[in-house]
Amino acid sequence: MTVPRIFFPGSAGEGEQCELGEQTLRYVKSVLRMKKGDSLILFDGAGWEYEALIKTFLADGVSVKVLTKTKIPDKTVKISLFQALPKASKMDFIVQKATELGVDRIISFQSVRSVPRLSPDKARAKISRWRSIATEASRQCGRADIPEIGGIVSFEEMLACS
Repeated sequence: MTVPRIFFPGSAGEGEQCELGEQTLRYVKSVLRMKKGDSLILFDGAGWEYEALIKTFLADGVSVKVLTKTKIPDKTVKISLFQALPKASKMDFIVQKATELGVDRIISFQSVRSVPRLSPDKARAKISRWRSIATEASRQCGRADIPEIGGIVSFEEMLACS
């Protein structure tokens, strides 16, 4: 069986104890059915991976001990994806697959022919959703980093970013 990978938004040194949150508790205990003493790999989204052991299950999280800390080398080429806003939830799929393929930055833009017109509140909610999709896709495909998900910009701003 492969060692499960868990996103850990902090950093830790070798030999340190870390607390993983309540969502992680449910995932580790109920979904993966892991027990005390099982090993897992944590990644922080910034290129570090930590091999860890489960110490205890707490009421609001999981306590793990970091055994080793490894820096994953940076890629020599950075890839950016500029995507016009598609209809419906197609952008969710695009973010997931782009993350799995190794894209480093995803910028969505409003083009003349883009059908969706998002209010600022809906745009913030979509961007937050895309970030969580990118985090999960990174965990699933074995990446140690998470792509940057930029805000929704105009076509002119997109050209300036490239």
